[in-house]
Amino acid sequence: YVAHLTSRNYYPRLLRSIRDFGQPIAHPNLARFYISAWNAGRHNRPNQIKGVASDLLFGGQGNVRSLYRYLRLSKYLSIVPAGARRVLTSAFEPREKIDLQLRLRNPLASLSSAGMGNLERGAARTRILRALDGIRDADERAVKVLMMENLCEYQQPLLNRRHEMAELHGLSLWFPFLDTEVVRFAVNLPVGACVDWKTAKKVVRGAARPYLGGALASRAKWGGDVPTAKWVRPLKFLLDDGFIHARLGFDPSVMGPVLDADIKLLWNLVDIELWGRMCLLGEDPRELLEAMKRNGLESDPFESDPETSDR
Repeated sequence: YVAHLTSRNYYPRLLRSIRDFGQPIAHPNLARFYISAWNAGRHNRPNQIKGVASDLLFGGQGNVRSLYRYLRLSKYLSIVPAGARRVLTSAFEPREKIDLQLRLRNPLASLSSAGMGNLERGAARTRILRALDGIRDADERAVKVLMMENLCEYQQPLLNRRHEMAELHGLSLWFPFLDTEVVRFAVNLPVGACVDWKTAKKVVRGAARPYLGGALASRAKWGGDVPTAKWVRPLKFLLDDGFIHARLGFDPSVMGPVLDADIKLLWNLVDIELWGRMCLLGEDPRELLEAMKRNGLESDPFESDPETSDR
């Protein structure tokens, strides 16, 4: 049974998820879980098994693999003199980032490692660093630290929200990859068994091959993600004269071109904008949906049930 998700019924769920939890949603895909949970309850399938955390524990396609590739390339570039290496690195950075770093007189990586004022996240990082301090290879340790940070700092609020959404429909969620023994195995697994230059989640694919066959075990990831660029980009108009503009000094004339080039950054600001309007300024989500309609977006009413198609 598959819940059919369209932009019309996505926008009300996006607003509802932020309003229900009183926090930014963090991940644009979370809003679709309202619909899949509703559909599972509708077809009396109360026990749902989720593959949550497989990427974070075993090296998925996202930032873990990107860091792995970066560290590998860094080793190859280490033979280049330091001065020439800085010039080469800067040449591939976006102009806005280089300009910002020069104005701040510090690399963004250095500022982020200091926590940027987020003491809770800094404390979590310290605990993870201590736990993984026994890994001697610096690159190996860096990848494992990133994986653990993702799991502890990023995944936890998403799991809490999934559980609450599921409880609305009497569902029980099972997360096999978060079983204590699986987590212990993953934490102690060498990075080379998780990811290489071409393959992500190597050990998971290897374990699946005898049961699911080579074609399925080697298939590229298909997560059914929300088309962020298509659905979120039209919401940029909200930033022109809203919460971020008034309270945080957002200047559309300066940041507009940066957001046009970076859909992830745009999503983060839209997420904060919607949270600020509804949870801090008390705006009615129905009025926000009407504003979307006036700007050419189609949307279902805030209270509507999702449309579904059985497959």
